[in-house]
Amino acid sequence: MPKKLIGSRFRATITDASCLFEVVATQGRGGYRCVVINEPFESEGQTYDSDFAGRVKLFTQAEVESGIRIAEFHRKNRETHDNYYASLVPGAIVHYYHGCKQFVRCEVVQLTEEQPMPYGPTLKAGDKMLRPLTLLGNWHDYDLTRNAYFPKLITERELICPNVSCIAESPEFSTREPMDLSTLPECEFQRG
Repeated sequence: MPKKLIGSRFRATITDASCLFEVVATQGRGGYRCVVINEPFESEGQTYDSDFAGRVKLFTQAEVESGIRIAEFHRKNRETHDNYYASLVPGAIVHYYHGCKQFVRCEVVQLTEEQPMPYGPTLKAGDKMLRPLTLLGNWHDYDLTRNAYFPKLITERELICPNVSCIAESPEFSTREPMDLSTLPECEFQRG
């Protein structure tokens, strides 16, 4: 049984929680004993321990190796994402692809102060995000009401940070068919 996996970390679930596990020992034939690492988080000035910290769970070698490969995939994806955003020039125009030939024309904005994100890490001053400006393509009528998601973002000048694989100008962008954004109609929507 290879002991090279001892000390490795990967994510797996316990009920609905994504837990960070560390391999601490071999267990039986082909198994590994893993423990949930505490990842404290802060909310409204209070610090809390992560769910299931210290919980022990057994995994097979294949499960551990799969978890490590998935973690590496996510690390590379995040690195690609961060590098692309860092390369963007404030004021540049890019297009977020929402799917089904629906695009959101966006302006690149450089943050002047820290910006907490509802799901994910806090962005720092100097980081870049996208400000939706208008909708292009084949949007449905229900997508164009003033309280629909993207019209509301545009009206309220909210910022977004979609994955680099969904930005048409990114080298990571992929669709089944090439699209000429200049031929897509700009959509009118109800404003405030």
